[in-house]
Amino acid sequence: MTTLKTNPHILFLFSDTGGGHRSASEAIIEALNLEFPGQFSYEMVDFFLDYSPPPLNLAGPTYPAMSRMDYLWGRPLKPATTRTACA
Repeated sequence: MTTLKTNPHILFLFSDTGGGHRSASEAIIEALNLEFPGQFSYEMVDFFLDYSPPPLNLAGPTYPAMSRMDYLWGRPLKPATTRTACA
């Protein structure tokens, strides 16, 4: 009985939200290819874009603008992090 030997497959999940996630994935892939040439296969998936329903699939293109709107991020979390809310 013969068994086929397959190389490991690495799935890189990232999101193009402007934080260098794609670049980091590409750098890891490049380093692995230099250190272990031909020993694995890989796939890069922008999970928000490819698998999220609307409006979450727009996270990549809208994140940079939304991240500059501090009222979207700070206020919803503030009640949960104040001393009176935790007491």
